[in-house]
Amino acid sequence: MSNQRIMDLLDKQRVPYLLLSHSPAYSAQRIAQAAHIPGRQLAKTVMMDIDGELAMVVIPADTRCRLARLAEATNSDEVRLAQEHDFGRYFPDCDLGAIPPFGSLWNVRVYVSRALLDADYISFPDGDVREIITMDTADYLGLEEPWVLEPSVHT
Repeated sequence: MSNQRIMDLLDKQRVPYLLLSHSPAYSAQRIAQAAHIPGRQLAKTVMMDIDGELAMVVIPADTRCRLARLAEATNSDEVRLAQEHDFGRYFPDCDLGAIPPFGSLWNVRVYVSRALLDADYISFPDGDVREIITMDTADYLGLEEPWVLEPSVHT
């Protein structure tokens, strides 16, 4: 079942989007394969601990987040991958591995990779391991207002 918070936000703001169902997938690359979307066009949310605060880092599915780059880009002293016990309680209505890049809905700061902004559309899991949303990149940026940086490299 899709994440109702996302649907409510998009519907309330009258933002057009496409909801696509696919076979269950538990990693960003598998989701991209199941949905027939290139990995560079599917956003994956990586949960990070940045100087003791939980943050979302949204990068293309075919890349990896480089901690040193993220620390430099955010001017942070300590950056580490958040553990499930660090963030699971924040997202009780989301499947792990399918957290959508809308931290504002959960009061979590969002950093997004410039690489995702090259395309007209952005696709991402909607909180369910069987669904993704595709929407206009400009609409995503307007709604979420994430910090834009480049924390990732291709794998």
